[in-house]
Amino acid sequence: MEGSTSFSFETSGFSTGQVVGINQTFYPLQNIEFNCLFLDPQVVNLSYEGPFWGLTSSECTTSAMSVISFNVGFGQTACTPAFLPDLYRGMYDNLAFDESYSIEYYITNTYSVTTIPSGIFTNISNMVDIEYIQPINYIYVLGDTIGVFDSISSEFIEEISFPYSNPISLIYNQIDDYVYVLSDDYLIQIDPFINQITSTYSISSPVDMAIDTVSGNVYVSYGASNILEIYNSSSLLDTISLQSYKMTFNYFEEDMYIVGSGVVYRMNGNSFDIQATYVAAGVGPGSSIVYDLENESIYVSSATNVYHIYNGTISTISPAISGVFDMMFNNLNSSIDISTTGGDLISLGVDDDQVLWTTPISGYGYMALNKFDGSIYVSSQSGNESIVVGSTGRFLTTITFRILTELQFGSYSLVQQTY
Repeated sequence: MEGSTSFSFETSGFSTGQVVGINQTFYPLQNIEFNCLFLDPQVVNLSYEGPFWGLTSSECTTSAMSVISFNVGFGQTACTPAFLPDLYRGMYDNLAFDESYSIEYYITNTYSVTTIPSGIFTNISNMVDIEYIQPINYIYVLGDTIGVFDSISSEFIEEISFPYSNPISLIYNQIDDYVYVLSDDYLIQIDPFINQITSTYSISSPVDMAIDTVSGNVYVSYGASNILEIYNSSSLLDTISLQSYKMTFNYFEEDMYIVGSGVVYRMNGNSFDIQATYVAAGVGPGSSIVYDLENESIYVSSATNVYHIYNGTISTISPAISGVFDMMFNNLNSSIDISTTGGDLISLGVDDDQVLWTTPISGYGYMALNKFDGSIYVSSQSGNESIVVGSTGRFLTTITFRILTELQFGSYSLVQQTY
């Protein structure tokens, strides 16, 4: 801090040994917790080691490298460099590097599509979902059978078959390390380390599946049939009479939030008791529900509104956001990103429920977040393309595909499932 300021870290509640968190910056490496090692009224030393960008300067003139060994430094992709680089120098300054150490600068990202060779999935039709299995870097693709890919090379591994009907979804359970597949007539458990089916449960006409990320229990909802089933890794634990649609788990509260008809239920993850019932007019079939990991709150949509459940209270987002097709929590922007059937992509800040930006796009669809550059991918349901929008709402590009039903971002590759 500057010497003339009256601000004091000591009188503001800071102390040595304290854990200090930084969030909502443009720089994901900085949005973590730090340990306070040293404190003076105007100086605080944090335990972080690595690049550390300033927060008050323009994002286009700030770089960790510019204060280390570069006169000019690197700029962000969206920012024009201070000089025009060439093939011999790129963004590296000649004071620090010779011409053999060079890089080209591109004003925008480039996008390449890996097409799965024809014939590999001749027998896989009706593809509806895709999941990245992080421990083994596999991609599971769900259709009338299940395809397994290498997420790095896109190489086909094998195909898993089972006589289920009308596949719905699949999800990787990080607690018990099984993949769970939901169809109209089965809940299937798969060991992804050997790509073998380990358990099957006969069911009828489910709606959704969600994971309790503390216990690993699997919840299956059945809509207007007034049934909710809860499984662990080896058996059916409980069957509850409850009208249930989409669900999401609140890791902080250790409770499952379940969309009913005109209400949202909060169910205790240990006792399976209903902790609270929140009236939310219009929610039900077709509603989206997401968990805000930053504030441990819940967002749920109806045809005409978005509701926010926080600390036991439900409120309606104003101005109203209608026609929600899909919602996604964006940890890089501290936002709920919303794709509407009216063709708007909306970024809603989770700290004050205010719209950060709105970008009109040519369609609407399911979304995925590119965690390397913060871009948002929208799989248009009205055209054969995916739309890419930057973290500040700037339109970047469109990528031509057939219509997509699901997008998934993996640590090594962005993959897409088409039908």
